Amino acid sequence: MGDRLRKKQIIIVAVAITLVAVLFSGTIAFYNDLLSERTSEIDALNLQIADLRSQIVSLKSQVANLSGQTVNLTGGYLVTALGVREITDRGVYNPSPFNHLYIQGLVTNVGWGTAYNAGLRVVASDANGKVEVNMTIPLISYRRAYGTDNATIEYVLTLIEGETSLQLGSLTPGQFVNLDTSIFHEGNATKWDITPVWTNQP
Repeated sequence: MGDRLRKKQIIIVAVAITLVAVLFSGTIAFYNDLLSERTSEIDALNLQIADLRSQIVSLKSQVANLSGQTVNLTGGYLVTALGVREITDRGVYNPSPFNHLYIQGLVTNVGWGTAYNAGLRVVASDANGKVEVNMTIPLISYRRAYGTDNATIEYVLTLIEGETSLQLGSLTPGQFVNLDTSIFHEGNATKWDITPVWTNQP
């Protein structure tokens, strides 16, 4: 009788252990599925966050672009139509001992507001990259000449009635300047960058 009882107890314990194991494995499977589902949801939300951040960056860029356009609609905006060349010959057209960068053409304010402190930023260098001209000249109609160092400034002042003032002026909406400017310098400029500059406040 004791053996039978012990066998029944062992069977009951084994069944109980099996039931607990089945319940435990079912619980683990349930929570694994739940965890996998939540992980997928988190991944999807992270993708949405990344997409929304990208959209925010794009919208900020659009706002900045529109802000820039607003400035153009309310402020000055200079455009140029210029011819530029380095005069190096020593003939009739350049009897001076210096070369000069010759700039001719139009600078127009196409903006809706006044372009204050308006000028041309002129940077020119020789074939080796040595800077020969680095200055901002005012926008003045008619023939003007400037020097870049003491010798060239003295030359333009004494021989060709050049300018020493680099005081920048203003262009009202629609106003243009017909430039005819020479910048005398030492050396030989082979490349240049000429950029209109201005401010929208005095």
